[in-house]
Amino acid sequence: MNYNGLKAIVIALAALLVINIAIIALLLRQPAATPPAGAPGPSPSASSPSVSLTVIAAPCAECFNASLYQPQLANVGVTFGTVTQLASGTAEAQKAIGTYGIQKLPALIFSKELGSYPEVAGSWESVGTIAEDGSYILEGLNPPYYDLATKGVKGLVTLIYVNDSLCQLCYDVTLHRQVLDRFGMRFKEIRTVDVASPEGRALVATYNITATPTVVLSADAGLYPGFDQVWSSVGIAAADGSYVFTELSAIGRPYKNGTQLVVPVQPQNGSLPQPSAAG
Repeated sequence: MNYNGLKAIVIALAALLVINIAIIALLLRQPAATPPAGAPGPSPSASSPSVSLTVIAAPCAECFNASLYQPQLANVGVTFGTVTQLASGTAEAQKAIGTYGIQKLPALIFSKELGSYPEVAGSWESVGTIAEDGSYILEGLNPPYYDLATKGVKGLVTLIYVNDSLCQLCYDVTLHRQVLDRFGMRFKEIRTVDVASPEGRALVATYNITATPTVVLSADAGLYPGFDQVWSSVGIAAADGSYVFTELSAIGRPYKNGTQLVVPVQPQNGSLPQPSAAG
C-alpha cells in the first residue's frame, strides 16, 4: 500500500534529523570523506596524545548506551588510552558527578587531551561543556537518560493511537510509528483508544481533536533532537506538553473530519512527493 504523504515525511526526516550517536556529525565543521572499502581508518599524528575517558553509566536498563560514542570518535582519529566504566552508585562516580556538576546520566568525561584534536574540540561547546580542569563533559545527549535531580528516567514516551473503529477506509494509524522510529524514540507505553470510548471522548475534549485517526504523544517526545522542529509542521504542542497530530492531509490517505470521510486525491503517476532542494 502506497502511503505517499507519510513516506514523504519520512524522506524529509532523513534529510532533517541528525542521529546523535554519530556525534562527529555534530562536532566537525566539514563532513569527512568516506574512505574506499578496505582502506584503513584515519591515523592520529605523532603529536596527538591519548585521551582518557570515564563513562558513568545510568542506573536504568532502558537508557542510552553512552559507550557507543567512543568508537565514533576513534573513527576520526582520536586515540584513547585508559577507558574507565563506572556504575553511578560508586564513590568514584559520585565524586565525579559532584566535581563536574553532572545532572544527567549516562555521562562521559574526556581528559583535557581531547583539546589536541581541534576538529573535535573546536565545536564541543555546541554539544557539551568544558570543565575548569580542562576535561570535556558530555551528558544526557541522547534520551532516554536518567535525571539526577528528579531521580527518574526522561525520554520514555507514551504513544496513544486514537482510532475510529467505525471507519474501515481510514488509514492505518500505526503507520505513525515509522516516523517516530526515525528519532530513535523509546516508548514507555503504546496503546490504542477508540474515539467513541470514554477515554477517547476525553482525549477529544482535552485536545480539541476534530479529525481521526490521530496520535497523542507525551511531553517526553520533545526531548528528542529535531522532534519539535518537524512536529511544528504536522501537529500541535498542547498546554500540558503533549503532542497531537493534526495535519491528517499530510498522510495522503482517507481519514474522518468529524463525521465526514475525507479521501485525498492521489498523484496520478503514483510517485512520492519529494522535499524541496535547499536554497
